[in-house]
Amino acid sequence: MKRPHLTHFPVLTLITTLLFFACGQDVRNAGSESAGATADRLWVASSQVDCPEGLGGRCLQVQRGDTITRGGWQVFAKAIDGFDYEPGFVYHLRVAAPASEGAPYTLVELINRTPDQLQRLHNIYALETIRGEEFTIPVGTQRPTLEVNVTDGRVLGSDGCNSFFGDLEATQGGTFKAGPLAGTKKACRDMSLASQYTGALAEARQYSLRPGKLILRDTNGQALLRFKAVD
Repeated sequence: MKRPHLTHFPVLTLITTLLFFACGQDVRNAGSESAGATADRLWVASSQVDCPEGLGGRCLQVQRGDTITRGGWQVFAKAIDGFDYEPGFVYHLRVAAPASEGAPYTLVELINRTPDQLQRLHNIYALETIRGEEFTIPVGTQRPTLEVNVTDGRVLGSDGCNSFFGDLEATQGGTFKAGPLAGTKKACRDMSLASQYTGALAEARQYSLRPGKLILRDTNGQALLRFKAVD
């Protein structure tokens, strides 16, 4: 694993980057010093979005500056020569502005590339255990599910009897909070599993991912819900 190139790199920026991406992969991409002197720093999101109307295709999402802010992504309709983009990673770049109108940006340095844990969280899950215990699915109900949509900041799913949806607050650092939840109001004969599931989901404040698994935990790190990824 290579370390970031430190020339012309402020100490405060270095500290911020290392804290935010402690587990990231650091790679240097050679660029001219003259270009680097006027280069902008860009964060590139782990997923693309539709380009503005009239352009077609998919565009990058970027933020400028030293740190990432929630909700700060903007559509970036320009190409970046020398930048090999792969979805699922967050990138920190130094790029040189176009030499003329219509020309692409040029990659000066790839400061950091790290897997986006939030992107891995985005999935559909089936419930396996509640508070460490397996459960019986009551007659007339189904196995509870959870769909996590990190792009829209939403959760939805089924408690086995009723469908639900709500807001999601989640971070790369592992914090997780769903709700308040709203949904259908059907009364099933046995609501015990539904009540246990939604009660535990309301307590969830942390998440961790294992191969094919999602575990939600309370503020003390106690496992509340374990899911199996459906996809």
